[in-house]
Amino acid sequence: PANLLPWLAWAFSVDRWDEKWPEATKRAVIRDAYFIHCHKGTIGAIRRVVEPLGYLINVKEWWETNDPPGTFRLDIGVLESGITEEMYLEMERLIADAKPASRHLIGLNIIQDIPGYLYTGGVVCDGDVITVYPG
Repeated sequence: PANLLPWLAWAFSVDRWDEKWPEATKRAVIRDAYFIHCHKGTIGAIRRVVEPLGYLINVKEWWETNDPPGTFRLDIGVLESGITEEMYLEMERLIADAKPASRHLIGLNIIQDIPGYLYTGGVVCDGDVITVYPG
């Protein structure tokens, strides 16, 4: 039953819990808690922490971006609703708990894709000037 989910979350040591979440999100967080605790310190754990909240992430390790060794950057895709400052700070905390201890987060980019149309056009104009003189 849904009223027992907070107790189940406590039993599985869920790191983040919000009573305002829909029931499906609460169940997903509880389901992923065991995986997260078994795989803390991996990219998979970071994904499992962020994605149930409705955000997609892209991880860029230090060797991919020529950053200092032992660092990484995250690009987080948000929905049309955006992200609140409270959620941003909470996400930083969750990522810090799930990331490898030897890695340091040096960039957290929030990306919002907005669908729309882009119209482009091009024109080429060419011509010659000819002068005709009497013969």
